[in-house]
Amino acid sequence: MTEKQRERSLGKWEMVQFLQNEGADRYVRLPETRRLSRESLREMLEKFGDVYVKPDRGFGGEGVSRLRICQKGAEWTLQGEKERRFDTEKEMMESLLNHYGEEECIVQETAPLDRYEEKPFDIRVHMQKETDSSWVYAGEVVRIGGEEGIVSNVEISGGSVLPLESVFTDEKIRSVLRTHMKEMGMALCRIMEKRLRFLEAGLDIGIENGREFWLLEVNTDDDHGGPSHDLFRSLPDQQLYDEIRARYARTAGMPDWLREWLFIN
Repeated sequence: MTEKQRERSLGKWEMVQFLQNEGADRYVRLPETRRLSRESLREMLEKFGDVYVKPDRGFGGEGVSRLRICQKGAEWTLQGEKERRFDTEKEMMESLLNHYGEEECIVQETAPLDRYEEKPFDIRVHMQKETDSSWVYAGEVVRIGGEEGIVSNVEISGGSVLPLESVFTDEKIRSVLRTHMKEMGMALCRIMEKRLRFLEAGLDIGIENGREFWLLEVNTDDDHGGPSHDLFRSLPDQQLYDEIRARYARTAGMPDWLREWLFIN
């Protein structure tokens, strides 16, 4: 693919398809994902009993839903709203499909992820390109979902941010996690730059049984913005934030022709 053919952003469906085709599942688990339709929703609920529906071009957790089949009926929770109960799965499906209408969405299995103090959490891995075109593991931060949240996005769920040390107190476990996350981050960035023009990536990682990684979301810098730096500003130690901002300033301050070189190398 030539530089002119590279894209600034991909929707969630295209991103999942691209990563699968490029063998990203060698480095991290990818939740089973389908385009939302009446048939795909029915099949995914039948297979998993617990799924997420996400707008294809949504960001920040806006418009995300979680659907669950229960012993008595079904439950649908739209982020930011109270859980709705239905007598039958069919009633829930009809209500949800009417809600999203013609909006393009994906339906995705709910990964069996660990929780922190009974709340959902994920790890935001931040990757940046240096001025010499090398990828740098800039750091990580743990995002804890709010009491009523179905996503870990801090702003929309009323959650909080913690350093890795606060959630994983064992130093050996942290070392293993960081080694794995760095290897995964480097591999995914090398894969994604085959298709995308970007200099920063925020990878949202869920953990199962303390050791298996799931890729929940991919955020790259595009015409609408980039992965948040302010998450790191919320940490007690500002060192990672300062380093991320300094690295960003170095690439942002480069002449346009030199920044173009970064995109293709």
